[in-house]
Formats: sequence, C-alpha cells, structure tokens
Amino acid sequence: MPSRKHIAFKQRCEEAAALFASMRHRLHSGGLEPAEVLQELGNVLEELEVSSEELRVQSTELKSAHSKIEAERQRYEELFEFAPDSYLVLDTNGVIVECNRAAAALLNRDQSYLMGKPFALFIAASDKKVFRSRIAHLVHHPQSGAQLFELEIQPQSRSALPAFTTMGCILDANQAAIGIRCILHDMSSVRRLEKERTELAAMVESSNDPIFGVDGRGIIRNWNKGSERLFGYKKEEIVGKHVDWLLPVKQGGSLSERINECQDHAEFEMVCQSKKGTDMDCLVTVSAMQRSAANEQLFAVVIRDMTQSKRANQLLQTALRRAVEAQEEERQRISRELHDHLGQGAAALMYGLASLSNSGPMSSQQQQELSELHNLSCKLAKDVHTISWELRPAALDDLGLPAALEQLVRTWSDRSKIAAELEIAGVGEKRFSTLVETSIFRIAQEALTNVLKHSGASLVSVVLRQGKNGLLLIVEDDGRGVLLKTNASNVGSQQLGLTSMKYRAASAGGTLEIESSPGKGVAIFVRIPFANLASASEPQA
Repeated sequence: MPSRKHIAFKQRCEEAAALFASMRHRLHSGGLEPAEVLQELGNVLEELEVSSEELRVQSTELKSAHSKIEAERQRYEELFEFAPDSYLVLDTNGVIVECNRAAAALLNRDQSYLMGKPFALFIAASDKKVFRSRIAHLVHHPQSGAQLFELEIQPQSRSALPAFTTMGCILDANQAAIGIRCILHDMSSVRRLEKERTELAAMVESSNDPIFGVDGRGIIRNWNKGSERLFGYKKEEIVGKHVDWLLPVKQGGSLSERINECQDHAEFEMVCQSKKGTDMDCLVTVSAMQRSAANEQLFAVVIRDMTQSKRANQLLQTALRRAVEAQEEERQRISRELHDHLGQGAAALMYGLASLSNSGPMSSQQQQELSELHNLSCKLAKDVHTISWELRPAALDDLGLPAALEQLVRTWSDRSKIAAELEIAGVGEKRFSTLVETSIFRIAQEALTNVLKHSGASLVSVVLRQGKNGLLLIVEDDGRGVLLKTNASNVGSQQLGLTSMKYRAASAGGTLEIESSPGKGVAIFVRIPFANLASASEPQA
C-alpha cells in the first residue's frame, strides 16, 4: 500500500503538470510574461525536489525495515524448523500446511510427504473424534483460547505414543480463524518414568524392610508397611513427625543430623525405639535422592533390625571362645602328658642306652646297633619336645606373647631355612588376656605353616604392634601369592587354615583380612580392638 508521502508526491506532480499546461496556454495567448513563467517553474521544481528527497529517505528506511523483517522471518523459520518440540500448522479442516523436522521425526515421515495430508491420519482411532471436535470448537470459537489435551499419536510403522497437544487459532484481520497452530510433546519418556515410579513405589510399599522418606528438615514424608511392622506406627501417625521421634529419649545424638550429613550414601548403627518402647539395635542406610520439583532435598532411609543378629553373633562369639579355650586346655593337657610321661621315658631310654654302651666290651656290630638306638632315642626325645612345644609353648604362659612369638619365628626359620624378621612395637612387658595371646600366637603359627607349604617365599616378616586403636599382627611373605575373590574361603588348598585363622580372630573379638595377588606374596592383617584386649596386671597361667 502506497504511503502518505507517496500519495502527496503524486498529487503534487499532477498539480505541477496542470500548472505547466495552464502556463503554456497563457504564455501562447499572451496573458503571462516569461519572467513570471520562470518564477512559477522554479517554485514548483523546488517543491518537487523536497518531496523527492523525502521519498528517497523514506525508501532507504523502508529497505532497512524490509531487511530486518526478512532477517526476523528467517530467524522465525529456523526456530520453527529446528525447535525440539513438534510444530504443525493446519488449515481449518485439519490438513497439514507446515511442519518442522521434529514433527516429521515424530510421525516417522518426510516433511514433503506430510504437506497436504490430513493430520487425523496420524492419530489413533480412539482419539480421532476428540481431535475433530477440538478443531471444530476452535474454528467456531476462534477467540476461546488455546486447547490443551492429550492425543494418542500413531506414527508410520511404529507403536502408538502419547503426546501432550496444544492447539490455537491463527486469526485474520477480522478475527476469523484461517488456520490452526499445533504443538506436540512426546510423553513416552514421562509415561515410562511414571510407570517405573509406580512400580518402585509398589516395591517399596510391599518390602519387608522398613523404608521411609525424610526431607532436609528431618520430617518423615512417607512410610511403608515394613516400617509399620517394625516400629508399630501407622502411616497417619508418623508422617509429618520428626525422624528423631524414632530414637529413645535417653539416647544422645540426632538421626536427622546423621541423615543430613549424607552426600550420597551412608551406613551407620543406631538404637531406635518402637511405639511400645522397645529398644532395637538398627543398621541405618541413607541414600540421597534427586531433589523434588520444589528443589527440596529428600533422603531414602532403610532400617534393618540387627537385635537378633547381634544376639546370634554374641552367642557365636561365646561358642567360638569356649571352643578355643577348650581346645587350648586340651592342647595344654596333651603337652604336659607328652612332657611328663613320653618325654621322660625317652630321656630315660637315652640315658640307659648311653650307660649300656659303657657297661663292657662289645662287638663292632653291637656297638653300631647300640649307637643307632641311642641316636633314635635322641631324635624321639627332640620330637616329643617339639610337639609338646607346638601344642602349648611354655613361653606363652610364662613370659607372654612377644617372647613366644620371638621363639616361634626363630625356631620356624631354623627349621624351614627361610629368612624371617620380627618387629614388636608398643607392647613391652604388657600381658593381654589368655584368649587374645593364644589367638594371636596360633594365627601367626598357622600363617607361617601356610608360607612353608604354599608360598615358595624367601623372606617372611612378622609384625606385632599396639596402638591407640588396639593390637595389630601382620604376617607378610614375598612368595607367589594367590588370586583372592571375595573372602578367605576362596583361596584353594589354604581354605581350612585361613578359615581357622578367621575363627581365631573372631573368638578374640577381632578381624582378619588378607591382601594378595599372583606374584606379589600374601599379607595377613589381624586387628584386635583395644576394648577386647582385656590386659591383666599379672601373667596368666
């Protein structure tokens, strides 16, 4: 449409043309002087030049505005084409007029194919009627606002998928509908997450383990059946309460503080209390969850009642301790029997044979036989002493653990011809309970036996060290090593010995760990907590 300046310039040109015709007529008829004609023509030309300059400036402005509009149009087309959501433009009959790449991908068809196709072709049969009614409503009520609803889309050669749909009218100058804008958002991932969330919620609800949710303020947000069974509180009784409600009044500390300290995952033990007032030893596992829609931190808390397990462990510890004590008593009794009877008999035999060799003249054969018998009796006496010592070394009862270990390492090295080092630190003249000393000694003895049988080592190191956390025994070799899997019961022919060492450590209230890899030897670590050392002021028999 021509601008006002264009119209005014056109009118001025027409007026100038009329003026020129009038002046020509008057000039020919003699009614106008040439000077007057020149003056009039100058005025008209000046006005035309001003109008022409105004039109030139306006033309430049229009070109600039047209370039901006063209850039904006290009930008709009790019935004439309490369938008992540699916955009469609339909006519008032629901036929596709425009569509972007996301829409073509959603419908699994080329953009060129979709142009001119009824959109209803790509809607599931169950939702076609809904779609047509929405179109009709928009066409007849173009100013009613956008329509938001869900459609089941049926892409080409693919399974149907849910799509959140937004439709609005394109209006002409008279506010009549001339087209429909349609935005589709694929809801498949949302529905899948909702399904997974529902299934997970059902699993949590039906779990035998107590599981509940806590927010950053320590308020219980949800509560499953397992929690109800363990604590005795119904969901309506406990949801909204502070999580420290589950702790005994007498207990110090705060469960909510421990939960809020959790960055990702944490596990700790606490005493919780049921609705009936029963204290329970519980293992608490806390996992930080994704923040809620309100950007609030949530935590999943899993409780395991360890009361029965701890009682069973205590009974097992007692049984192990009694078994070890009974075994050591029996070892001590047999050791004494060997020393007092068989050892003395062997010594008497050895002395009798020595006396017999000096009793009078003998043939060379008799002297040789007597000498062999004497050597055999000496070996028997030595073996009886060795067996008696291995069953129960007197140094362990009389001098304590450090002296017994020193004797063990020296004797073992002499017999095995393998270099052995012993380091004792922080122990001094201290005595520990008979159970601790016996367990440490037997573990070291069994570990050295394993080295001799299995490792092929050339050097063994034994370390006994007491620190602020308790007593530590390390037995390490430079042998061929073993391939460990998950625990000590998986290391082949050493299974029985390693299991025995684990039981020994457990009976004293400690732990045993093994580190090894092929070609790098074996290291055994035994740790007895300070509280279980039960040191005595006097040596124990």
